[in-house]
Amino acid sequence: MNLIKERVSNLDAAQVRKLIIEDEYNDETQFWELLSVFGDVVNDETARKDPNFTRVCEDCMTYIVNKGDPGELLYSLLEQADAIHDNTKLYMFLNLIKTCIFRNPAKFMFSVELSLVTLSDCISSFQVVNDQHDLKMDTEDQPVDETDIVKAEQAVAAYIDFIEAIVNEMHNIQTDEHKSQDMKKCCAIEKYVLKIFDQPLASSDLSLVKDEVKPNARVLAEKGISLLEKLGVNIHEVVVDSLKHNHTIQLKREQPRDNSDISNECELVSVVALGCLIYLAHVEKVGNNHSPCLLSKLGLFDIHLPIIQELVAFASSTEVRRKGVALLEFHLQALKDEQILLIHEQLRRPMFYQILGSLFDIMIYSSSQKLRQQCVHLIAPFIQLFDAKCRHLIFHKLFTTLKHAGALGLCVQLLKDQIEQNLKEDMPGNVEYADMNIKYFRDTHLEKLFDLITKLNDKAATDLVEHSDRVISVLNLIRFCVLRNPKSKDVLGIWTFLPDIEKTFLQDLYTGVDMLKTHFRQELELLDASSRGRGKEQPVDMCVSVGGCVLPVADKEEKVAIIQRATNTLDLIASLLARVSELIDMQRKK
Repeated sequence: MNLIKERVSNLDAAQVRKLIIEDEYNDETQFWELLSVFGDVVNDETARKDPNFTRVCEDCMTYIVNKGDPGELLYSLLEQADAIHDNTKLYMFLNLIKTCIFRNPAKFMFSVELSLVTLSDCISSFQVVNDQHDLKMDTEDQPVDETDIVKAEQAVAAYIDFIEAIVNEMHNIQTDEHKSQDMKKCCAIEKYVLKIFDQPLASSDLSLVKDEVKPNARVLAEKGISLLEKLGVNIHEVVVDSLKHNHTIQLKREQPRDNSDISNECELVSVVALGCLIYLAHVEKVGNNHSPCLLSKLGLFDIHLPIIQELVAFASSTEVRRKGVALLEFHLQALKDEQILLIHEQLRRPMFYQILGSLFDIMIYSSSQKLRQQCVHLIAPFIQLFDAKCRHLIFHKLFTTLKHAGALGLCVQLLKDQIEQNLKEDMPGNVEYADMNIKYFRDTHLEKLFDLITKLNDKAATDLVEHSDRVISVLNLIRFCVLRNPKSKDVLGIWTFLPDIEKTFLQDLYTGVDMLKTHFRQELELLDASSRGRGKEQPVDMCVSVGGCVLPVADKEEKVAIIQRATNTLDLIASLLARVSELIDMQRKK
């Protein structure tokens, strides 16, 4: 043993082969230790330095597992498998473990599940992609090191092939006596296939662009789906069962396994894996989702809703959220095609507000520009999914809870679309909606929404640059209502509460714009005074506040440019404000 260890430490391939294979080493009491000796030197680094020595190590380990006790040596391999971090060792150990399993048919199922418990955790530690790699979508010109990604994809591919070999071996048993046992084995194995759809595949981009070569992760996902189909897994049934167990997958077992000391409790698989599966089935059209043909589109949406909620709220992975957004988009389009509207009672489920909140969160904070834009375009059809009463409640909730000026500005624009639709519905001959639906964006109902969007917490002292997105959107909305809803008709009932808007909102805007312009003029004068006698490129050591933020130390020209942009924003607000006031006066004189 000492001689073997010495030859192994010296990477002496010829002597190691002679001591183990050519001399037919047969001391089985040493086999456990020998596997550990070889396992310590098998890795990617050694394979690069001396590929011949790595091949000899593999031959020697194969010799040992074919000669020794398969059950005992399986434990030795799995003990080392806990620390697998590179592909060379993973590939080699998968083959060795498979040999041990096939050499021990009496404990086949026990050996399989014991191995998959360890290997599943090992594979889940590989990250196929991460959010840093996801930034490649937005910065195509910046190179991304994909070495780790390729290694992870290769590891997952090897793991899938390993499970497939086991499944094929089970299916080779044709006798009736083994068929029942074969079903039990399939049930026990499927949970480990499902787990790869959590990590690492859920964090991978699995989308397929037309006429492009399939990404490696997509190929792996398709192989995983094929393997599940071979195991007889019905994805829809797995989804339905999961909803009964706190959104986790509970796999059923027919009978307890014999001669097994592994717990027979039902295994749980994460909702992220479940979401990845239904994303592949419904959005990417991978495999057959086996949804009952009598299940309506609304019924399917209702089943998938809690899973969508989990995915879009999964802040630690952009790709997981992307799958949730894509799945939501798929369902919204399907419901729109069916002209389905959800009513007030359905909105009582907090899940809808949680999903909407996640869409705004992604829209504001996501690192992916494409995903942000996708959510911007998805918020309107999501709100439109509900009837008029629900939409009014949603807007009230948004205007009460949202703090981000850009998000509030978007909501005000969406409110404008609702009001415009409301005005069209009032045209003669348009009976698409009943009167009870029309009223929710008129009169007192509309006044409640205007009270929220025209509120300035600090009145005239409000920082209008910081809140410019909302202020500009509100002014545009008022202008639209005045033009499309003249005082002589006042279908919307806005002229009854417009005087209050003038006294508070518009008047405070006039004062606030004047105050801020004066402030910025003073800041520019201070900059000029502070820079006299200094070098042109020297930083100006003074505080300047724009849009609620104190500007960092910078050149005078930089600070002047920032103040100028803020002043331009104020000029735009002032221009809109003057136009709105002019339109109001014109309508009153008619």
